[in-house]
Amino acid sequence: MKSQRPSVAAIKDEKKMAHSAMERRYRLELNNTINELRALVPACAHANNPNKVAVLKMTSEYIQEVHDHEVMFFFLSFFTPLSCLFSDAH
Repeated sequence: MKSQRPSVAAIKDEKKMAHSAMERRYRLELNNTINELRALVPACAHANNPNKVAVLKMTSEYIQEVHDHEVMFFFLSFFTPLSCLFSDAH
């Protein structure tokens, strides 16, 4: 008795469908992440539906800005006495 194995064409179709499904999940996850960034980054929220590359650029700029502010705050707090930082008379 001969065993019934799937044809080469059927195997190729199955692999193609699996690959397409994997790509679809990847695109969905990527789009969801881009949409999360659009909601989190202030410049994106004010822009008129920025494309994916614009969202990534604005996100990069925002992260750099936040980093610069943190560095500046660190140096100010390091070199400024605490009494000056929290006093009412500046």
